[in-house]
Amino acid sequence: MGGGGAVLFHIATAANALETIMQIPYKRLTPALLHELLREIVTRDGTDYGAVEVPAEERVAQAVRALEQGRAVLHWDAATETASLHRVEAGVD
Repeated sequence: MGGGGAVLFHIATAANALETIMQIPYKRLTPALLHELLREIVTRDGTDYGAVEVPAEERVAQAVRALEQGRAVLHWDAATETASLHRVEAGVD
């Protein structure tokens, strides 16, 4: 994906409805906004990091590294009005 702009695509749900998902170009966010967005994501209820508790700031730093290394992308879901961090599968464009 080139150009750094927002990318819209559709995902078919089980009910065959379409939801609009937008990839958030993280480099276009201010560092403060990116930090707050990632902090909200990594501290969201239901997020599990295993048996060892990892401090929120370390989880944010891990998320930033994953974005910078191309191992993750940010998505905005207009239907639920939430942002999420998604792992990029190796070899998948």
